Amino acid sequence: LGIESQGEKLKSNKKIFGIIALCVCVIGVGILAVFAIMRGAQTVSTGVDGIEITSGGTYTISDDISSGSVIVRADEADVHLVLDGVSIKNTSGPAIFIESAGDVTIELKGENKITATATKDYNGAIYSKSDLILSGDGSLEVSSTIDGIVSKDDLKIDGGTFIVNAKDEGIVGKDSITINGGDLTITATNGHGLKTSNEEKKGDMEIAGGKISIDSGTDGLHSIANIRISDGVITISAGDDGIHADSTVTIDGGTIDVVKS
Repeated sequence: LGIESQGEKLKSNKKIFGIIALCVCVIGVGILAVFAIMRGAQTVSTGVDGIEITSGGTYTISDDISSGSVIVRADEADVHLVLDGVSIKNTSGPAIFIESAGDVTIELKGENKITATATKDYNGAIYSKSDLILSGDGSLEVSSTIDGIVSKDDLKIDGGTFIVNAKDEGIVGKDSITINGGDLTITATNGHGLKTSNEEKKGDMEIAGGKISIDSGTDGLHSIANIRISDGVITISAGDDGIHADSTVTIDGGTIDVVKS
């Protein structure tokens, strides 16, 4: 009864090793799953110099940045930024700089404020080289020494409350601007309130909802292509044209009041 053969020992050891390997595999898969969940929606801790985002996903920013910026370098991945009651200030460029990404959404929660000393090359407090979508039920106050919000591709506003104070252009979507909702108050001291600028068969502006108030040094609405207004409440005080399109202006809805032009 106390005798055990060498073959039985080997079988026993194989069973033990098999159980250990299975446990390690299960634990490893569990850890990877947790990492995947964390990467999908995470809260970003910020420092004095700001943060850099290099992969796709949803990121909540809830800490103030007193001297720095949020930089997105995510190649072609989609990025969803949630601003949750933050203040971001940068004295040497954009407060939010999207250098590379797929589609980028900025969602507003609570009261947010960004202030930027913009530069000639990166001239907006928010400056995006990618398609940009603005949404949410919060607010954002933007102050810039040049332009307020700039997208070098398409810009869409679905919701949120925006107060934009810019020395030059208020909001720029180079390829297009689409406004479906939101409450926008734009002061563009020396420039246009809303502007598109792409000459290569793009540059349309469409307003299908929302409340827009513009006080601009030049045109209130300025499109290098076409402007179409189908809904919304728009009030414009402009130093030049209230509404200007290089091609056509189509108005088939909404309420428009040009108090000065």
